[in-house]
Amino acid sequence: MPVTHIPSSSDKLVLAAEFPAIAPALLFDYWTKPELICTWWPQKVIVFLNIVGKEEIMKLGDYVQISTTVSDLAVALAFYGNMGFKQVANAVVTDGSLNILLLTGNSPSPTLSYAGSDIEQVKALGIPLEGDDDTAVFVDPNGLHVTLTTEKSNVPMPGGTPMTRTPLSRCGKFGEFALPCKDIQASIAYWEKLGYERLYYAEEPYPWAILSDGLFVLGLHQTTDFAGPHITYFAGDMAERIENLKAHGITMTAVPPEVDGKVANAVFTAPGGQKIFLFHGEI
Repeated sequence: MPVTHIPSSSDKLVLAAEFPAIAPALLFDYWTKPELICTWWPQKVIVFLNIVGKEEIMKLGDYVQISTTVSDLAVALAFYGNMGFKQVANAVVTDGSLNILLLTGNSPSPTLSYAGSDIEQVKALGIPLEGDDDTAVFVDPNGLHVTLTTEKSNVPMPGGTPMTRTPLSRCGKFGEFALPCKDIQASIAYWEKLGYERLYYAEEPYPWAILSDGLFVLGLHQTTDFAGPHITYFAGDMAERIENLKAHGITMTAVPPEVDGKVANAVFTAPGGQKIFLFHGEI
């Protein structure tokens, strides 16, 4: 009888199968009571249990957005509109996977901004913080500023998980917020301490990893091939998407290789300096 794993949050295991000959209550018992599990579970299995209390689960917050500083809010809103983003608040736009707050002023940019944060929990990890009990900021080993506030956000997160959200923009599917780093292992350890989980790791073409905290996706890249954080999108029809974006006034630079003689990978800069990668491929 096939059992299908349904993608879910990191703290839940969701399985789907048909058991037509057993009562639901009895089936539940056979999956939850140790004395019944041992009657059907294979004998030669090693099970690692990691049971923690709620207070031990590290989360930077219950809401996150990229904050970027722009010189002209109206121009920036129009630019993101041409990318296919939707405005969900006065200065917040979304692509269906991530929210971006457009700020005016001299704040560090871009910044990863969390709301609904437990600042004392972060302090207990030994992370150097600047600020007070309600608002604080720290800088990761690669220079990314991260802000925390205990206040809840009045802007909703896109529904679902980073891997299941529905893209709205013309850019494709959000893949990662790519950060170049000098020491991949140290960077992974740093973000894992802050509640991120490693989803993928590879050594080619250079050491790189994908991590997520269930709200956001970071890509850590031990390379000098690019500088600064890049919002990264993927699509199987990226060549067509690039032409569509150009038709909406977006100027970009081609990135090798071409696909079928067409530009299928590119990079461009949004108002305020936020870099954006467009890559051919499905994720």
